[in-house]
Amino acid sequence: MITDRRTAAQNLALASFSALAQARSPHIDAILEALGQALQTADLESSRYFYEFLETGLGDTPAGRRWKEINMTVHTYFPGRGTLIELAHIESKTEDILRVLEVRGLPVSDEVRAHIASCTNIDRLLTWLERAVTVTRAEDLFIDSPNTPDHS
Repeated sequence: MITDRRTAAQNLALASFSALAQARSPHIDAILEALGQALQTADLESSRYFYEFLETGLGDTPAGRRWKEINMTVHTYFPGRGTLIELAHIESKTEDILRVLEVRGLPVSDEVRAHIASCTNIDRLLTWLERAVTVTRAEDLFIDSPNTPDHS
């Protein structure tokens, strides 16, 4: 059972398999917290792999739901610095916005796609994601945007 962030970071594969094996343990919250923190220090490819590995492996169980809760927010101590975890979160939100527009059948011009993709302001992306659910045109995402820059 691995509940220490440093130990988990030293061997992400072992820590991930351990989390799966301990999914019903009363200590699962501590295990998943440590692993989530460890993944924030890993390279982007490894982080994505193990996040998805655990999400798939834990499925729709109490541990799986807890894993999703842990990973719903990005914990960065240096926002706007382009850390790997921040870039992964920004890329994820960009993909989410475009996917919502696509599922809703709204056409997305190359200009709109480029504007969304170039944004590095996570708060702005979250606002656009919320708007993507209700707008009637993709261009309406940008209406009445606050005067904060798209780039952090």
